[in-house]
Amino acid sequence: MIFCCIFAVHSHYYMLFMKKTTDFPHNGKLLQDYLKLHCPSQSKLAREINVETATIKSYCKSNSIQSRVWWKLGAALNHNFFADMAQLFPVDFATPRETELLNKIEELNREVERLNIAISVYKEVTHRVSR
Repeated sequence: MIFCCIFAVHSHYYMLFMKKTTDFPHNGKLLQDYLKLHCPSQSKLAREINVETATIKSYCKSNSIQSRVWWKLGAALNHNFFADMAQLFPVDFATPRETELLNKIEELNREVERLNIAISVYKEVTHRVSR
């Protein structure tokens, strides 16, 4: 299955396609792909998170990146890398907030259905009365 991330940066939208798999995603590749699209200056990013530019380059080559590093990178780039990785996770799941929103959508859809029935009945009644 192919997964698509859509990134918004300064009102421009970018898509990054990734394969959803049971294999552990190469963290450095995730970072490298994001940086290619959104961060023209790795040295500026390095200064922002107080590391050497070589360190950023080593992150891009690393199979695994510590969560504190992802946290710093995400804060500096204003991007949620954890959400990207969660989308790659091979098990489909919904967060409590997503479940709440899905339930609300179902509830609203039922209400729309009831209102459509009421409108139909109203139209039928007014049509009969106007004859």
